[in-house]
Amino acid sequence: MKIRQFFPVLLFTLITISSCSQKQNKAPVDDKPFVRMDLSQKDTAEVLNLVKTYLGYLQQRDIDKALSMIHYCKGDSILPVPEKIADKQRTSLCMFPAVRYELNHYLFVTEKDCEVKYTAVLFDKDDNDKRPNSISYIIKPVRLGGKWYLTLADHDDPISSQSEISR
Repeated sequence: MKIRQFFPVLLFTLITISSCSQKQNKAPVDDKPFVRMDLSQKDTAEVLNLVKTYLGYLQQRDIDKALSMIHYCKGDSILPVPEKIADKQRTSLCMFPAVRYELNHYLFVTEKDCEVKYTAVLFDKDDNDKRPNSISYIIKPVRLGGKWYLTLADHDDPISSQSEISR
C-alpha cells in the first residue's frame, strides 16, 4: 500500500529531474575539471603533468612518442600496450590530426578507476558554423606501487573498460 502511495511522488520527481537535466544541456558548459576522489596535490600534479606531456607530444604530431607513454594494466601489473590496441589508437590519432588538444575533465574514483577526457580540435570555426570539429578521447590514469601511469580505455577490452564512472 505504501509503495502505491509513493509511486506518484517518485514519478513526479523523475519527470522533474529529467526536464531539469534537459534544460541544463542548453546551459554553458563549466570549463573547470570535475574531481571526485580526494587526492594529494602531488598526485593531481603528477597526473596532470603526465597528461600535459602526452598532449604536448600529440600537438607536435609525435604520435609514437605519445603512445610510448601509454601502458596496459593487467591486474597488479603494468605492461606495454598490446600492439592491436596501440595500432587502433595510432590509426585514430593519425586519421584525425588536430590543430590543438584540450583537456576536458579528469575524474578520480579509485587508484585504478580514473579517467581523463581530452578533445582533439580538428579545425577552427566561427560560432555560427554548425559542423562538428572535434573528437574526444579518454585515457585512464592508474596508480600502481605509488606511481601513476596512463592507460587506454579500450571498449573491446573488459579489463580496461570496467569502471564505476557513470556516463
